[in-house]
Amino acid sequence: MLAMCISVAVANCGGTERTPSTAPSAVSMVPVVFVHYGFNPADNQASRTLVPSENNVNEPGILGFVAHRVFDDFTSEVTAIIRTVSWQGGYCAGAGGFPGAPPISPPAAAERSFQILFYSDVGGRPNWNGAPLYDVTVSATDAHEQFTFDTGPTTAGCNQQPWTASYYDYAAVLPTPFAVTAGTRYWLIVLADTRGTRTTWGWRVGRADNNYSMVNGQGGVLSTQTIDFAFSLSSL
Repeated sequence: MLAMCISVAVANCGGTERTPSTAPSAVSMVPVVFVHYGFNPADNQASRTLVPSENNVNEPGILGFVAHRVFDDFTSEVTAIIRTVSWQGGYCAGAGGFPGAPPISPPAAAERSFQILFYSDVGGRPNWNGAPLYDVTVSATDAHEQFTFDTGPTTAGCNQQPWTASYYDYAAVLPTPFAVTAGTRYWLIVLADTRGTRTTWGWRVGRADNNYSMVNGQGGVLSTQTIDFAFSLSSL
């Protein structure tokens, strides 16, 4: 079981023992169970690949030729309740794409909301043609969008294309918890609504897990990717 103490609430969690001024409540002593953890470390700016994952299928967008649906799988070691979904992503903008094009600064946050969906697994693929197991849309505020870093003025950086990018962390508390069963494979997808913003949002590549994910390519065909995306799923 992947678990950790809530260090903010518990003074002696994982460090030198201290005597709190008041006794912690019973709630503060509850361990957090991580069903999955694939975040890039806070000091890691090497992982800059962003793969577009957007809820804007009716609008071509800046990266209209790139797949707009990204699915990543996970299998929980324990039967648990997921209450918080966290992920890492960023925004891409064009920089000209021709020799001698002047660099531009990374784009600012531009989404309206994020849609979080869980799907069942069918033969090693997400059952995305069927009904999702869970579907919720949260505002940017409820996703707690937090800026982490950007590429600076550049003509490259987003998925090795002539784009510039800014990167963010997110954490959303689900309005209704999602239950998972130990040993069962599930699929997660996070979609940003960037319609009308002329900015593309992408899910950031994360820590290696099983090097297996899927992208919805042109024509609605799912293709296998040998990368994992940055997200975590926890019980608190």
